[in-house]
Amino acid sequence: MKRILSLLTVLLCVWANAQTSDLTKDVEETLKQQAKVKVDELTNHISFIMQKSGYDDEIKDFHIQAALNLFMGKGKSYSDKYGNVQPAPRMQVSSINRTTGEVSIRDFPVSTYLSNLKYLSYDQVEITNSKSTFIDNLHKVGEDEYEAVLSWVQIFIGKKGDMVIYKDKTKKNIVVRMQKKNYGGIVRWDVLLGDTTAAVTE
Repeated sequence: MKRILSLLTVLLCVWANAQTSDLTKDVEETLKQQAKVKVDELTNHISFIMQKSGYDDEIKDFHIQAALNLFMGKGKSYSDKYGNVQPAPRMQVSSINRTTGEVSIRDFPVSTYLSNLKYLSYDQVEITNSKSTFIDNLHKVGEDEYEAVLSWVQIFIGKKGDMVIYKDKTKKNIVVRMQKKNYGGIVRWDVLLGDTTAAVTE
C-alpha cells in the first residue's frame, strides 16, 4: 500500500509540473508583466470614474466600459471555449469603521461595482498601487490557457475638500486568465482579469 501511495504521489507531482512546463521562463515573465499592466490600467480607470469634478457622466461611462473590457467576458457572464457558462467576474470591496476598527467586506459583480463608483461622496480620490506585485499559482486550465493570482497592496484616500476623511491600505488578490490566441497567423497572449478579493485591510 505504501508503495502504491508513493507512486501516486510521484505521478501527481509529475502531472502538476506538466501543467506549466510548456511555458518558458521568458513567456512567464512577459505574462506577469502584462498582468501588472492590466491591473494598473484598471486602477487608472477607477480613479477617473470616482472623481467628482472635471469629468461628466459621458467620460465616466467611457472609463467604465474601458475597465470592463479588461475582464473576462467584458465583465459579464460568458460562455468559455468549451461552451460552459461562466459567471460575471466579481469585486470585493472592504472598508474600515474608524470608531470600532471593524472591517466589512462586500461583494459585487464588477459592472455594478464600477457603476457605483460614480456615486461615492468623496470630492477627490487618490489610489496608489504598490510597485511590487506577486504572482502565484500559475497553472494550466486548458489548451494554451493559464490562470494565476496576482497580489498587490493598494492605498485608498478619500477627501472632502483638502481634508482626508477616509484612508485604508488593502492587500488585493485578482485572478488573471492568460490565453494564447492566433490573429491571422500572428500568435500572441491575451491577458484578462477575473474575480478580485480583499485579503487584508488596515
